[in-house]
Amino acid sequence: MSGPGGGVVIQDYADMVIDSESVGRDWAPVHRWASALDDGRLVFADDEDLSAAD
Repeated sequence: MSGPGGGVVIQDYADMVIDSESVGRDWAPVHRWASALDDGRLVFADDEDLSAAD
């Protein structure tokens, strides 16, 4: 994950990601990845929000 700390991707929701135009709204978008951060939080992110560990 980019930003502070690190974590592990735990689920790929690629089959659930839909175009916002298909549902007629641009709020509450579905994010592709569920990630467990090292500090215990569960976050949802898109491809551009992730980075590989060094």
